[in-house]
This record gives sequence, C-alpha cells and structure tokens, in this order.
Amino acid sequence: MTRIVSPNCTIVSLLCFLGFLFSVAAQTPDTTDTNQTPAENINIDTNAPANPSPAVPPAAVPILPTPALYGAQPPPGSVLQTTPYQFETQNNVPVVAGPTYAGLGQIGSPMMGTSSFIGGGGGLAPSSAQALYSAGNLKVHFGLGYSFAYATGLLNQPGQHASVVSEWVSASLGLQLGPHWSLSYSPSLPSYSSGSGYSDVVGQSVSLTGTTIYQGWTLGLSEGYSFSDTPIVQTGAQTEEEAVTTALSASHSLGNDFTLAVGLDQSAVLASQFNDVYSYSGSVSVNYVLSPKVLIGADVGASYSPVSIGPSTTSESYQGVLMVHLGPRATVNLSGGIQESSYGAGGLPTETTPTFSASVLYLLGKKTTISVSASRSLSPTFFSNQVATSTSVGVSISRPLSQKLQVSVSGGYSDTSYQAIEPGPVTYYLVGNTSSPLATTAALEVAREDRSSSVGASLSYAFRTHLTASVSYGWSENSSSETAFTYTSSQVSFNLSYGF
Repeated sequence: MTRIVSPNCTIVSLLCFLGFLFSVAAQTPDTTDTNQTPAENINIDTNAPANPSPAVPPAAVPILPTPALYGAQPPPGSVLQTTPYQFETQNNVPVVAGPTYAGLGQIGSPMMGTSSFIGGGGGLAPSSAQALYSAGNLKVHFGLGYSFAYATGLLNQPGQHASVVSEWVSASLGLQLGPHWSLSYSPSLPSYSSGSGYSDVVGQSVSLTGTTIYQGWTLGLSEGYSFSDTPIVQTGAQTEEEAVTTALSASHSLGNDFTLAVGLDQSAVLASQFNDVYSYSGSVSVNYVLSPKVLIGADVGASYSPVSIGPSTTSESYQGVLMVHLGPRATVNLSGGIQESSYGAGGLPTETTPTFSASVLYLLGKKTTISVSASRSLSPTFFSNQVATSTSVGVSISRPLSQKLQVSVSGGYSDTSYQAIEPGPVTYYLVGNTSSPLATTAALEVAREDRSSSVGASLSYAFRTHLTASVSYGWSENSSSETAFTYTSSQVSFNLSYGF
C-alpha cells in the first residue's frame, strides 16, 4: 500500500529536523538545575506500572512501543528515569499522570480492533535486558520467537466459522543509541493451515523514540509504523491494517508540587476494504502532588478524526486524574470525565459520553501479582458512518512456582455498542462474493452491540537466561446482535522465545 507513504513525506522531514534539535539538546548541558541528584542515587523501580490502558483480552497483534503522551518518561534503566511512587521530582524529571482513552490519535496502540487469537498468534519476540552487543553508547538487542497455535470456531468471514492451525516466526532488533534514542524493528511471518480461509501475510513494525531534558523541560518524541493482516473481532475476518503514528510531548515542573504537560499526536490507520481512520489531537494537563503518595490532576484534550467514508468527528475531553501509592504492595491509577463529540453530518446532536480508565496493581504476599483494569471510551471504527462506545474490564494473576517456572491466569469482559452517525444502511459485510447490508437505523442509534468475554491460563519455563518456553489455553466468546459476528473459540498454543 503506497498511499500512506506520500502524505507522510512532511512527517519524515519534520522528524529529521526534530532529530537534529534533540541531538543538540542532548549535547547541551542544563545549567538550570543546581541541585541535580547524582545518577547513582536515583531510585529506579523497573516494576512500576504505566498509565492505565483499556482492558482488552490478550491480543496477538504487534503493538508499537510509544512514550507516555502526558509527559514521556525516559527509557527504563536510564539515569533519567524516576520512581512513579515518589511524586517529588528527581533529577529535574517530573512524574506526570494522565488519562489514556481511545479516539485521541490511537497512540499507544496504532492497530485498531482486538485480535481473535488470545494465545500465541505471533507475539513479538522478546529481548532481555542484557545486550547482545555493546560499543560505547550503542547497545544492540535481538530476539527470535516461535509460536504454534490451534484454534476452533474463529471467523474467516462474517457468518463463516473455521478451525485453524497457525505457526508464527518472529524476530526483534532493538538499538539503544545512548540514553536518549532507541530504534526497534520486528517482522513476523505467519503460516495458516490450508482451508482455514486465512492468507499468509508478513507483518512488521518499526518505532523510533527519543527523550531528553532541556532547560528544565522533559521532551519526548515517538514515530511508529506497523503493518498487520490478522483476524480481529470487530470485522469478523482477517483484516489488513497499515498504521503510522507520531507523538510529541513536553512536561515541566511548576514549583515543587505542580507539573505541566503538553502532548500532540497524529495517526493514520488504513484498512483494506474498510474505513480509513485519521486522527489529530492535543492535550494539556496539570498535576499536583497532594502528598508523597497521592497525586491529583486535570486534563483537557481535543481531537479531529476524518475518515475516508462518512462524516468526520470532532471531540473535546475533560478528565480528572488520581494516582495513589498504598504502601509497598498496591498502586491505584484512575482517570475519568466526559468526551463531547460532534459530527460533520448535518443535524446530528452533540454526544456526551462518560469515559474512564482505571488500573490497580497489588502484590499478594511476596510472589503473587494481581492486576485489575477497567475503561470506557468512544472511538472510530472500520465501518463507515459508525463510532463505537466500549466498556471493558480485565484481571490477571501471576505467580512464580519456582525460580524458573511461572503460572498466570487472566480474564476479560467487554461491551461494545456501534452507533450509526448517519441514517440508513450504514455498512456492509462480505460473505463470499456477495455483500449484505446491516439493519437500517436512525442517526446515533445502536446499529450493532457486541458482548465479548475471555479466560486464559499459561505456564512458562525459563530453560536458560535467554531461552523461555510456554504453553497456554484460552477460551473466548463474542455474542453480537448481528449474528454473523457471533463466535465461540477454544485455543491452545506453544511459544518459544530466545533473546538478548
């Protein structure tokens, strides 16, 4: 697909210019912080959770790593990183909280939709903290992954179910260019059994991230590209997606207790035979350290989302933020507010949608980790003239049984309503060589409603420092008001990974 390259020539030029600025800033000493904390005294917590994200069943679609939009934090392990549980600034780097919600550029997950595979299915090949090769400021990481999965009941077209055997071979290459820049690339090669109705298409993802501190500001840049062709729940079929994302962020301490953060991002998600979705957004947030363990904040955001077919969407979001560290065992991260959306179609009213995002991380005893998350968001869809409101909740529990053996279980539930934003038959789905319209609806009426649930369990064993194997089982179900998108699937998978 070449259509995504031409519109992004301006982006490439901008990135080159920004790269020059970052390089200059990285080499310019910051003389404004006379009380800078020595690097060896910084308390680094590598297990601290990130900002909350929507709870979805485990997805096999490769996800591009991107910095937090509301104040990008430096890469883990660098001397610039802070401890999120201690809200006071360290090394002049403010800890910034902020909400995450769909519809503002899709940053953090460039691919739309949830994968039908809940185990295996070509996850990224991991790389360990130990570098394969180091030379000065350059560190090279490399990983290989193999996945074998058998799944029953999946949709290869709406209304058509199939059992499929799949094998995935994936690789990952990461370059850490000093403390400020990192570049990663990951291809994945699938192989589906004949007669499954799926085609073998190579997926790939590339990301470039940079962070630095200049004149008291923490600056972040992220550019990503990804391509995949996997079965997803929303379309009920294998769906080709090509995505480009760009994000810029800046944060600054305002005294000892306040932090200001600004974020800008854009994204383009192109889907073969479906709607292409673009998004341009920005946000401003202010956070206040109420106590050493409590942080509160407020965020205002705006976005514009034109689509290839149908009216565009303009949204304003107003969110409150709360981060609480409940001792050494529990952390709570909450955000909530409203999103007001207006549509380019004439005569449609403004829609006000309550939104929220929440995550709780709890350490039970010395080994068992429990994670709970929930969210509600409004976002564009692949279908013309539709938006989706999704509410989801998920929980996962992991526990090491020995130094090398670990078990984990997870579960999730989501309710997604697809609303028409223009009267009449708003989308079509393909069955064989014919197309069938969905039911006629009025504007802002629910055209389709899905209820999805999943449970899964996995057992992993570390044979050596760099070699890990795992087996997993998962069950998922999607119950839809449009019966062509209803399915129940059982899946088993085996995964092997080797990485530096």
